[in-house]
Amino acid sequence: SAPLPPLVPQPCRRALRPLVVRGGVPACTPIRSKSLTSTMAAAASTTAPASKHTSTSLWMVRHGERVDETSESMAWMEQTPRSRLFDPPLTRAGEGQAATAAETLRAHPSKPNFGATIYASPLQRCLRTASVLAEQLGKSVRVVPGLGQCAAVAKRRGVRALDLLPESEMMEICPQMIALEKEAPDTFEEACDWVASERTAGGCGTAADEQSASGRMDVLVVTHREGVRDIAGIHQRLPYCTIARFDESGGNMGNFCSWALVELAGPDGADCLSNRSPLLSKIDRVREHPPFVLLLLLLRICLAHRVSAALVVAGVVGCTAWWWS
Repeated sequence: SAPLPPLVPQPCRRALRPLVVRGGVPACTPIRSKSLTSTMAAAASTTAPASKHTSTSLWMVRHGERVDETSESMAWMEQTPRSRLFDPPLTRAGEGQAATAAETLRAHPSKPNFGATIYASPLQRCLRTASVLAEQLGKSVRVVPGLGQCAAVAKRRGVRALDLLPESEMMEICPQMIALEKEAPDTFEEACDWVASERTAGGCGTAADEQSASGRMDVLVVTHREGVRDIAGIHQRLPYCTIARFDESGGNMGNFCSWALVELAGPDGADCLSNRSPLLSKIDRVREHPPFVLLLLLLRICLAHRVSAALVVAGVVGCTAWWWS
């Protein structure tokens, strides 16, 4: 009889889907057929009660007005050490903006319950903003260094490499501060996941019955505009003490939770999301990007030395093409 043909391994045809685990690496599990899934679900319903999943809402508040963006900036810079110029304090107007944001959060229709704690970046403009919020809302403050990693200077140098204030001076700025979380993750995305898991697990003295009216667990973070933009995936001008709310979207991005932007408002509750022009958002992105600053510098040099208009146009087109590439 003829010999049997050799066995050839066949690829597995079972579809795979990610299994999302908070704080862990996504695993894979085969998708069962509909009939088998329904059969198992029916059997499980007769043997054990269904577990209730509690979703988490991440609320971010940008810090209030900083002194280096006011008319008092020169006086402040002259009396501040060079190593501390990255960390301007809050102004009186900034404190008022934080108080307005606190009132907006208190009157929010969803009645968010942030538990006992607010989490804040270690930079002093965020510490003072968190202090005002904590005073108005009756909360304590825990400082998480990773929540400051999103700031422009921290992205370049690393938040732990900065000349941050000692813990005693942080407490002077924010008397409600109860802890500096030195063991928390350093990256901004991981820090956001960490505070959300702390809130859900009751790590700050909260209980499951402290959910909002909609059944969510709410966590409040005071951070920087870059953090709001990075998590939301948008680039637009944000007012001081912008309030952003993110809900868990049910997926993940690598090892991070996936957050969906639900609300974006000013400190007074005015909507900042629906009335934003895409063209203005792109203009803001260009204005705040370093190549635009270089482009302006090139233009000024050309005009100062009376270089021909053709050379100026060529330089502008070249810088723009390089940035958009």
